[in-house]
Order: sequence, then C-alpha cells, then structure tokens
Amino acid sequence: PDALPISSGEMARKASEASDPRVILGMAIQGEKDGMLFYHIASETCENPEGQKLFKWLLAEEKHHLKALGEIYEKLG
Repeated sequence: PDALPISSGEMARKASEASDPRVILGMAIQGEKDGMLFYHIASETCENPEGQKLFKWLLAEEKHHLKALGEIYEKLG
C-alpha cells in the first residue's frame, strides 16, 4: 500500500467528494491501470514460476476490470 501514488484513505476521500460518477469511475480506471503496471512488472521480475503465473493471472483480471469500467464510463456519456 505504501507504493500507491495516493493512499487508499485519500482515494476514498476524493471519491466521497466527487459528485460526478464519471470522476469516480475515472479514479477506478486509473487504479486498474496502476494495478496492471504493478502486476506486469511483478510477473517479469518474480523468479518463482508459481509467482509469475499468479501475477499474470492478476494482470488478466485487472484487464477485465478495466474493460468493464471503460464500458460503464462510455455509457454515462
């Protein structure tokens, strides 16, 4: 958690202050992108094959989340 650009508490505060759902979704989308980068780097640097497999799976999950959030974001116009 210390590696995040902003703390989870700060993110929660910003989300609670936002009145536009697109702003909140934008924050969630950025979180997914950050997670994708993290898991990509972890999969490339992890020396344990099971760890690599786990990080690649987590990266794929983040991609699914990003796609779903992007679709919702677009529907909001």
